[in-house]
Amino acid sequence: MSDLAICTPFFQELFSGFRRVLTDDGSIYFFCDWRGYTYYYQQMLQAGVIPDNCIVWDKGSGCGNFYTFEHEFIIFATNNRKFHAGGARGIIHNIPSFRTGARVSDGEKVHPTQKPVALIAKLIKDSTVQGDIILDCFAGSGTTAIAAMRTGRRYYCFELQQKYVDIGRKRVADETV
Repeated sequence: MSDLAICTPFFQELFSGFRRVLTDDGSIYFFCDWRGYTYYYQQMLQAGVIPDNCIVWDKGSGCGNFYTFEHEFIIFATNNRKFHAGGARGIIHNIPSFRTGARVSDGEKVHPTQKPVALIAKLIKDSTVQGDIILDCFAGSGTTAIAAMRTGRRYYCFELQQKYVDIGRKRVADETV
């Protein structure tokens, strides 16, 4: 946890920015694992973003040495007090990670923290309607852009590493063909 302390100013600014741009009916999904959950949760609170729930994505990877990481946390916050995700549950099953089958639908994993398009599309559909705008400040290989396109949403994506900008652009271009 001490390693994360050097990041505190960055995350306080990030979550303050999220609070600033979040619309009245907007939602935030922030991925993390068990090691950083309390840290990120605390940073969100300090920035005035009140988390509503912790969603668990069960990657279905099964046990391994020392109980393999088979789940990931998604801190969820929304301004929309009328939010109802149509029966969505706090645990997401049956969307495989790249380790357990996403390669079949998404191709090769090209980013260290890449998520399956189906997972991001589910979150987008749970909290937006067609035509809404999706913001991804850590776009990586462009998965959010692909999911937004497939679900009829517009998107703004940001990525600092040119390698992943290029990969994301190619994935978006391939999607539009």
